[in-house]
Amino acid sequence: MVSLEPQLSASSSDEFHSPLSPKKSLSPPQAGPRRHQLWFLLSVATSSLAVAAIGLAGFWGCDFISPQGISTQTGNPRGYTAWELLGFCAWLVASPVAVSASMGGILLVWKAGKQTSVLRCSSAVAVLSVAAILLMSIGYFVLEGRQMLSCGFVLCYTADVSAVDPTGFKATVGSGVFFFGLLLLFLAGFLSKEQTLAMCFCKGQQPKLEEDEQEVQLQDSLKRAARRQLARRRFSALGFLLVLPGLLVLCGVLPNMWEGFSRGGRLKKFMGATAGISGTMISEKPDAWMVTLNWRWSHSVVVKFFPDTVLFYVFLEMVVLVTALQAEFPGFAKLLSRKVGPAKLGHFLLGTWFAVFLAMFVRYWAVDHLYHGDGKFNMYPLEVAARTCGVTAVMLLGLLLLPASKSSPVLTAAGSSWESAVWIHILLGVLFLMATCGHVALYLARFAELGHLSDILPFNAAFFYPMNPVGGKTPSDNWTVPMMSAVFWPSLVCFGIFPWFRRGNYELFRYTHYMSVILVPATLWHATNAWYFVLPGVLLWTVDRVVRLCGACEVVRVQEMEPLEVSAAAAMTEETEQTKKKKPMPAERVTKVAFTWPGQARTHSPSMFVMVNFPQISFDEWHPFSLSSSPLDSIATIHVKDMGEGSFSGRLHKLALAASKLPHGVVMNVQGPYGSRVNLHESQEVVLVAGGIGITPMVSVLRCAVQQGLRAKQSKLRRLRLVWVARSPGVFDMFAKELSIQAAGLPFPVEISLFCSACSCSSPEDGSGAGILGPITAGRPNFQQLFENENPGGEQLLVLACGPAAMVAECKKAAHSSRADFEDWSFVL
Repeated sequence: MVSLEPQLSASSSDEFHSPLSPKKSLSPPQAGPRRHQLWFLLSVATSSLAVAAIGLAGFWGCDFISPQGISTQTGNPRGYTAWELLGFCAWLVASPVAVSASMGGILLVWKAGKQTSVLRCSSAVAVLSVAAILLMSIGYFVLEGRQMLSCGFVLCYTADVSAVDPTGFKATVGSGVFFFGLLLLFLAGFLSKEQTLAMCFCKGQQPKLEEDEQEVQLQDSLKRAARRQLARRRFSALGFLLVLPGLLVLCGVLPNMWEGFSRGGRLKKFMGATAGISGTMISEKPDAWMVTLNWRWSHSVVVKFFPDTVLFYVFLEMVVLVTALQAEFPGFAKLLSRKVGPAKLGHFLLGTWFAVFLAMFVRYWAVDHLYHGDGKFNMYPLEVAARTCGVTAVMLLGLLLLPASKSSPVLTAAGSSWESAVWIHILLGVLFLMATCGHVALYLARFAELGHLSDILPFNAAFFYPMNPVGGKTPSDNWTVPMMSAVFWPSLVCFGIFPWFRRGNYELFRYTHYMSVILVPATLWHATNAWYFVLPGVLLWTVDRVVRLCGACEVVRVQEMEPLEVSAAAAMTEETEQTKKKKPMPAERVTKVAFTWPGQARTHSPSMFVMVNFPQISFDEWHPFSLSSSPLDSIATIHVKDMGEGSFSGRLHKLALAASKLPHGVVMNVQGPYGSRVNLHESQEVVLVAGGIGITPMVSVLRCAVQQGLRAKQSKLRRLRLVWVARSPGVFDMFAKELSIQAAGLPFPVEISLFCSACSCSSPEDGSGAGILGPITAGRPNFQQLFENENPGGEQLLVLACGPAAMVAECKKAAHSSRADFEDWSFVL
């Protein structure tokens, strides 16, 4: 598990040589990761693609999706065999594996050399373009995607009826493959642009700028990045406020299940039908409280505003509207940040609004809805309860996917960032699992009631659920039920158990979380109206993954890799009999990585973080670390604390020790940057509190505040203080250069207070020792007294904290007691 505690930074002119370890200077990467990694990915992608193709072809020929239909088949009343169902499951699992391995292979090939190789990169772009065009052609022609793509879905009701795909299975599969090919074509275009920029960079001579000119250029870059971030936030808010009503209308026009996406009688019948109590599509009971509303768009199209979709999109519309307003107007944001009991007013209102929405949503499906129009399932309480839990789970899945993407426009519209909304994703995930377990448990009871308890178990293709008609003897032809039961049980382990071990084994949590790329498509096949709620989140997540791959393909040049270390002996200023009996304090190790990359121009604030990968450690491990450099530093840096033998950070420290001996240099991949807007110059009094390696975001902020303060014409900031608590005085010395700031000419004073929690008092009078940065006070600070001294007149005081949970909790309590605003910058993924 890696703690996202942004790390320290140094200015472009800083060259800090640690007295405790040798400095390792690196030349830019010369070659990529080992060839066996590429061959491994190629073999995985090829074999998975073959399995997926064979599995899909096997299911493609089953009676269920044949043009003749299963009614004319006498030997197989279900419409599919166990082997055909197994083939579909193989396609469901193998296809995302093939896609993931292919994306990893693209990144390895692209970042293989020291400089951009025209032949290699051109070949990669050409292969990717051909693959994209091939996939689009297969999806459009072979997989029958043209059935819906040729008429744009919404206008297909006027198209000629086709008998090729009566179930809609081929049209949906083909359409999905076609759109994935479009994403690959976009990726090929991006790589082509990157290749052109890299060639221009290599051929052109970059003029050396004077220090003042470089500083002005960085200041302009930061301002542009801030303006772009503001424009993205406003554009995202306006876009969502307009798109969500459009999606609501689209849900009311198009069929609620993939079987309706076919140029046959179903699509035309659905789009022209009315709904509600007395419509041609009866959706609610005669005494229903919530009823479907109809809007006749044309003679052949009726928009049906189903109560559940109206509730879902109105809920999202209000959330986006309120959060966008609080991001736009500071006064409104301050009102929502006021405490109401243990929570903020904004969180209380959001929770209340969600509870009202959830209660009305559940009530509609449990009380008002008439299942299957004729209500043949409403007479069984277990059936109604199970289906209500299932639909609620699908809705929650749609919600939890929205904040899952790191560059989600929903979070951008709210002026928030991904790491600050992780708690929402976790909360919705817990509710989703509860609803899903309720759905399965209630159906288990229903199967037991029917006398077929074992038929709900995984991989039971011959399950018997007499629903056509209810109580009959015709076996069920719903192949999605055994498919979904096979997907559910491993998903329950991956999402219900493994997240509890993420602190001890982050990679286990991360890899098993990719079960979502199987669970979500399976849900879309299984649930009747799943796409109404899930499709927006799926599209955002898919686009985000492609954008992140594009970011990882940007050229990153490692300028320096420095292993820093403080020995265990240096951790104590005085050895006593008590300390001799204690377990020796382990050495403190930190790895500093300095690099240049195009993403620096997108850094709009200090304390932003990046996802980093070092293929020489592992080609598939990505870990988040904050940029320890100020946005006004020409070279970006991260500082990573060594968390022990075998951990990613431990292997990174070993790589830094051997970096100078590597024949091809160090290869580094970066995604980002990510993070919310930070501007300390809007506050009056600011106290930065750091614990251990939590100093890194604070140094980034302090450096940026000082750099801006030296040239700021107007600033509300009157005082800035950094309080840093560490276990060893040697840790302070590690960051001596980064914390050496130019205070002369600042419009506000800057004070740095250092506390050593594991040190003994070297001076009984003041309990302080000497360090490179100045006095070091033994023990921990009294936050209550510290904040009261900083805020004697009750002026505006902002406290930012990052560090161990116990320290942050103590700091938060003291800040609230002193009537200070508090922000917690610590979180763990």
